[in-house]
Amino acid sequence: MVGTIEPHVVDAAADASRRFASLRAEHKRLASLFDQLDLNGNGTLEPHELKSNIERFGEENLANDLMAVIDANNDGVVSFKEFVEGFQAYEARRLQTLFHVMDGDKSNTVDDDELEAALKQRFHFTGRMLKKLLKELDIDGDGEVSPLEYVEKVSAAKTKGIFECCSSGKPADVLAIYALLESGEANRDSANESGMTPLMVASSSDNAAAVAVLVEAQAEVEAVDQYIQTALHKAATQDSYRVISVLLNASRASIGGQQLVYVDGRDEQSAFDGEWYRIDGEWTVSDEEASMLNRLDQFGKSALHYAAENNYVNSAMALLVAGADPSTESSKGANAAQVASEKKKADVADLLARWCDATAYPTGQTDIRRAYKALLDKHSK
Repeated sequence: MVGTIEPHVVDAAADASRRFASLRAEHKRLASLFDQLDLNGNGTLEPHELKSNIERFGEENLANDLMAVIDANNDGVVSFKEFVEGFQAYEARRLQTLFHVMDGDKSNTVDDDELEAALKQRFHFTGRMLKKLLKELDIDGDGEVSPLEYVEKVSAAKTKGIFECCSSGKPADVLAIYALLESGEANRDSANESGMTPLMVASSSDNAAAVAVLVEAQAEVEAVDQYIQTALHKAATQDSYRVISVLLNASRASIGGQQLVYVDGRDEQSAFDGEWYRIDGEWTVSDEEASMLNRLDQFGKSALHYAAENNYVNSAMALLVAGADPSTESSKGANAAQVASEKKKADVADLLARWCDATAYPTGQTDIRRAYKALLDKHSK
């Protein structure tokens, strides 16, 4: 008669299986990285090969530091075994550096308040995401995250690669994106088989936190894919209004620090950290901003056209408040209101009417700005 397996034995077996799968993925990742660095293909790394990959590691001092760490026997070359052992130690040290930045009280653990202080404003983590992140990272369930827990989870997430991390929506994967870019293992503007950059993938996945990480890394906001679509087009097709907010702010910053400015005599406001959605006053929109907001893709549609045809009120609201022109015509000669009417999208049609018809709706634009501010405030919690 077969005995009953105790629950703790089942849990231990599951944990061992998970760790083994993670180790296999990590070994595969490091083998790929080693092959990329081994320029002459002789199975070892020499200093000149690391220095030829300075862009991957960010700066020359970083390449020298890495060589010092991974060349265990100091013979001037690095075997694959040395590379695996040394790079893992080096990577853990770098990840822990980021961990200690979040560890505000220097207790060598990170709690929910410290996660919020470090990530909420910088990377647009919502309260819900922060709670989920703490649960993901807190392996032993004690309510705090240790350096080892942090390194284990983020290292495991990195094995997925930047594109999967951008599409997943898991909070730990957002930190993995940061780590991949920081270490040079991923290119912020690389393209996948569909011609989409990481920023486009994150935007089409409604992953505002990943978008914020990529924007901070200066990913190209106005890059286009094979359909001449930008990340803004991708966000508008998914009703990703929070992503739209991050993208628009980043695009303004890329145009020589251009910021939205009032024309009614009030003081200028900062673009996103201030109230760029301020309720009173009108905005002036530069030619560069207008070009980005109203750009037509291969199908002859702007971001606002996509929001209109899908009845995405929140995305349409974000675009209008930022200065998108509702009179912009598609390649078929239809503006956003006409598209909404043709597709029988009553909610967006009503929004556009309130925005455009000052006679019938004298407070329409002010009301919409107020509604959008309330929407952003609500979803930042």
